[in-house]
Amino acid sequence: MLEQKLIEFREKTKELIDILQREDFDNLNEIISQRQEIIDSIKAINYSMEEFIKLSIALNLSELDDQLNKLMNAKIEKTRTELKSIKNNRQVAQYYDLERTDSILINKKI
Repeated sequence: MLEQKLIEFREKTKELIDILQREDFDNLNEIISQRQEIIDSIKAINYSMEEFIKLSIALNLSELDDQLNKLMNAKIEKTRTELKSIKNNRQVAQYYDLERTDSILINKKI
């Protein structure tokens, strides 16, 4: 039972990695929810820590989890950078709009 659930967990983790690599975020929340359900069902199973560690190593869960975490952190950092760039562009546009408005008012006064 534990092995079956860990295999399901591994497959959902691979799906998440694939989704993040393709940047196809439409199904991201659904897959994360399914993965969490698997985690919850694993917690409900009676197993020894030794059995869990043995299966985790055999299924390379640690490596997959590390890969997923690195990929998620990279995507988060990329998104932060893009948001910062958008914010800066918006501020520059507002500044130029303000300057343009001021010059129009000055020209009308003259």
